[in-house]
Amino acid sequence: MSNEGHHRRLLARAPLGFGVMSNIAGLAKLAYGMKFIRDVGILQLGKAVALVVGFVGSVVFARILGPENYGLYAIVAAFAGIVSSFINFGVWSTTVNLISKAIGRQDREEVRNIIIYFLKVTLLVTNVLWLLVVIFAPQLVTLVYGDVSLANFLRLNVLVNISAVSFLLLSLTYQVFRNITKLIFLETTKKILAVSVSIIFVAAGFGVAGIFYGLLITELIFLIVSIVLLSRIANSFPLFPSFEEVVKNFWQVRISKYLKFSLQIAADKNLNNFVVDAPTFMLGILSTPEQAGLFKVAHSIGTLPKIFSSNISRLLATVFPLKDSQDPGSLKIYYKKVAKWGTMLTFGMVAAVFIGTLLFFRLLYGQEYLPALPALYIVLGTNLLLGYAVSFSPVIRTMKKMAASIGLNVLALILTILIGLIAIPKFGALGAAFSMFGWFFVSIILIFKIESWLKS
Repeated sequence: MSNEGHHRRLLARAPLGFGVMSNIAGLAKLAYGMKFIRDVGILQLGKAVALVVGFVGSVVFARILGPENYGLYAIVAAFAGIVSSFINFGVWSTTVNLISKAIGRQDREEVRNIIIYFLKVTLLVTNVLWLLVVIFAPQLVTLVYGDVSLANFLRLNVLVNISAVSFLLLSLTYQVFRNITKLIFLETTKKILAVSVSIIFVAAGFGVAGIFYGLLITELIFLIVSIVLLSRIANSFPLFPSFEEVVKNFWQVRISKYLKFSLQIAADKNLNNFVVDAPTFMLGILSTPEQAGLFKVAHSIGTLPKIFSSNISRLLATVFPLKDSQDPGSLKIYYKKVAKWGTMLTFGMVAAVFIGTLLFFRLLYGQEYLPALPALYIVLGTNLLLGYAVSFSPVIRTMKKMAASIGLNVLALILTILIGLIAIPKFGALGAAFSMFGWFFVSIILIFKIESWLKS
C-alpha cells in the first residue's frame, strides 16, 4: 500500500481525540514537510500577537472615544471598505497565484512581468481611483450619510491605503518566496506600531482622527522601510527583478494579459466584502453613530473565533487541490474530517469567548458598552458553522465552482440588506447583528451543495 493510501486510511479511522489540528498538521506534513508546518506555526504566532495588540487597541479606543465617536470610526472604516470593493481588481490574489506558478517553473521573465502588472494596476488604476475618492470625499459622505464632517476621516483612511503599495509588494514577495519569518516579523511590528501610535494620538485628544493619524504615520514609515528592503531583495531571491528591469519593461507589460483572471477573483471576494461591511454601513444610514460603536465592539469580540481560521484556510487552499489531483476521491474524506473536527473546535472557541465575555466585558469596556452584549451574542452565534466555512473557499476553488460561489454571495448580500433594512431602524446594533444571519443561512445552503458536488 502506498504512503498516500495508508495516510488516507489513518485519517478515516482517526480516534475522536485526535483533533482537527492534528489532521490538518498531518496533511501539511505529508504535502510539504516540516518547513511548511513551521511556517504555519509562525503565521499562527504572528496572528496571536496581532490579535492581542488589536484587542488592546480596541478597548482603549472604545473607552476613550465612547460609543458615539467610536461608532464614527466604525462607519468610516466600513464605508471605505465598501468603496474599496468597487476599485479592487483582485490584483493581490492574482499576483500571489501567478507568481507562485512562475517560481515553480523558474520563469524569471514571467515573475518580472507579473510584478510589473501588480505595480501598474495598483499605481495607475487603483491609486488613481483612490485619489478621486480623496477629491470627492465631501460629496460622497454627504450623499450617503448627509454629514460632510466625515469627509476628512475618509480622506485619511484613503491616504493610508494609497501609502501601502510598497509594503504590499514586499509582503507579497516574502510570501511567495516562503520567507515567512521576515514576513510575520514585519507585519507584527507594523501592527504594534500602528496601534501604539494611534493610542498616543487618541489619548492626546485628537479623537477619531487620532486613529487614522497613527495608521497613516505607520504606513509612511513602512513605505520607506519597504522601498529600502525591496532594493536589496534581488540579492536574496535571484528570480526577483531589479529596479532597473522593472523600469525598463514597465510600459511593455500588458495589463489585459492577467486582468480577466483578476476580475474573476475580485468579483467573488468583493461580494464577500460587501456582505461583511454591509451591517455597519447600513447602521450609519439607518441608525446612529452610538449604535455603530456598540456594534463595532460586538462584532470585534463576536468574530474572535474566526481569527485563526484564515491560516487553516490558506493551508487547505493548497492541500485540497494537491490531494485531489494525486488521489481522486480523497477530497471528500479530507473535507469531512476538517468539518468534523473543525466544528468541535469552533464550539469550544465560541464557548470560551462567551464565558470570557461574561467574566470580563464590563471590566474592559465599562458600563456604557453593556447594551452591546445582545448583539455580541448574536454575532457569536453566526460562527457556529465556522468548522465548515473554513473549507468553503478551498473546496470551491478545487472543484471549480466559482460561478456558484458568486451566486451565493449575491444571495447572502441580498438577505443581509433585507434583514438590515427591516431590523436596524428598530433595533440598531442588535438589528445589524441579525443581518449577519444572511450569510449564515446561505452557508447552510452551501454545505448541502458541497455535499452534493462531492457525491457526483
